[in-house]
Amino acid sequence: MQHLVPKWIFAFPRTLEVTPVVVDGVIYVTSVNEAHAIDARSGRELWHYARARTQGMVGEAASGTNRGVAVLGDRVVMVSDNAHLLRTIAQEDFSKPSTSRSARPPGRFPISAAAF
Repeated sequence: MQHLVPKWIFAFPRTLEVTPVVVDGVIYVTSVNEAHAIDARSGRELWHYARARTQGMVGEAASGTNRGVAVLGDRVVMVSDNAHLLRTIAQEDFSKPSTSRSARPPGRFPISAAAF
């Protein structure tokens, strides 16, 4: 342990409250409506997705609560602040998600758990 030294540092624009998910040498980390894919060996950002916060949100969604991503095979899934599941392929960002649909029945509370 005494010989451990940092190899790289990645500065996130916001405070993180999630545990990063690491799959096949890629670190996935999120904050509200934002996701980063980072090469675990070099610290280089592979892609970054961000979208504006939804206006008029209440409760946890308004405070920016975020639960991270889920990864299954080559699919990466995250939940937006307005309870939409966004899915993309691991090598691409969420700019053109392959799936985006509401996970919340009308009149119900937003999602407060991880995507899976």
